[in-house]
Amino acid sequence: MEKKKLNLFSLVCIATGNVIGAGIITTTGLAIAQTGRSVWISYGLAVVTGLLWIMPTIIFSGIAKYKGGSYTMITACMGEKWGGVGALWWLPMFLMQGMMGAALGAYVSSLVPAIPPNIAGIVMVTIFYVVNLFGVKSMSKLQNPTTVFLLIGLVVFAVVGLFHLNDGAFQVTSSEYYLNGGIGLLDGLMLLVFSTSGHALVCSCSWDSDKPKKNIPLAILISTAIILVLYMSVSFVAGNVLPVETVAGQPLTFVAKEIFPGPLFIIFIIAGPIMALATSTNSGFPTLTAPVEGAVSNGWLPPAIAKHNKYDVPWILYTALWLIAVLPLIMGVSLSALTAYTVLTMRISSLLGIIAAFYIPTKFKESWETSWLHMPNGLYYVLCALSLVTNLIAIFLSVRTISPPVFLANLGVVAVLAAVALIRYKLGKTKVNVVYTLDEDQD
Repeated sequence: MEKKKLNLFSLVCIATGNVIGAGIITTTGLAIAQTGRSVWISYGLAVVTGLLWIMPTIIFSGIAKYKGGSYTMITACMGEKWGGVGALWWLPMFLMQGMMGAALGAYVSSLVPAIPPNIAGIVMVTIFYVVNLFGVKSMSKLQNPTTVFLLIGLVVFAVVGLFHLNDGAFQVTSSEYYLNGGIGLLDGLMLLVFSTSGHALVCSCSWDSDKPKKNIPLAILISTAIILVLYMSVSFVAGNVLPVETVAGQPLTFVAKEIFPGPLFIIFIIAGPIMALATSTNSGFPTLTAPVEGAVSNGWLPPAIAKHNKYDVPWILYTALWLIAVLPLIMGVSLSALTAYTVLTMRISSLLGIIAAFYIPTKFKESWETSWLHMPNGLYYVLCALSLVTNLIAIFLSVRTISPPVFLANLGVVAVLAAVALIRYKLGKTKVNVVYTLDEDQD
């Protein structure tokens, strides 16, 4: 029997659930402290910037059906060596699942104080782990309704919030609108932009999708439109219901408590923060592991860890991701400090995908010219350059905010992972065997 593929609706739910995570809940107040009531403008610019960052993924997904996510794209465009480096640089991304689990536990515990946050986090992550062990369709069946519930929660927040606006909400020339001028707007943008590119991870579902060369790019573009409207409207309400000095630095739940009566506030906690974290955690299993699975099949890591169960799931990789999420909760160790020492590695790894995009018009000339996403090469290279420049600026601004020891530790992680990849390459331990096809009807 032919395996049922993910349709466009399911892909949009995966993409949207991936991109709407803890960021909208936790960083909006921090951005308000930087830029004041104009936070919604910063968020709009951040979504556009995020779209630039993920443009290479959109383009490659429009010309090929593939396994292995970003690993396959980099390898196909730049060669085996760089694909391996990119795959090992991807490994710290696994820590994101741990951060989701910890935050999820904290919100669940806030509703049911009798359940300790660590226990709540372990239970929730384990539920998603078990669901994902039964395959991508099982994950999707849970992802679809939870994403819809999440979107309803944020829309209700935005609509109800419009009836609680302070005077001056639309006075864009007021002093509260641009607390720190243009620099504040830029700082707000850079703080928010890291929550506007996660929908590109849906590319990891390319091989399991119906009409992937059309539907994967469409899912990313549709989810971009969704977050553009949602992020701007939600942050507009967040910055204009209470005085700026009151809400600056506060999470979105601080404003929600102001506009929702008791029972409705509890519903918002479930529909907003908990669903945002739940959808990201659920879809994180296939999307975060895909590049590593592709690298394993090419010899960059021990082959045993990519073993599949009868549902075609790399269960050892999923188990590793689950352990990274739950062990810190079991041991009472904070993942936030550990993540700080690898965050730069995550940023740098994205650069390889952007550089790889420059090769697409020549490496895949015929497929590029017939792609529904085709544009004049001059325009395409300008967009690639903008993607690269904005990413470099974000890395620079990230470096500016971390201490020298943390910066050096990040460079150490980057260097060690690259060295491991290059040593394995020189020793002949690897092979080019990436799985992709330019004919999406081929399996």
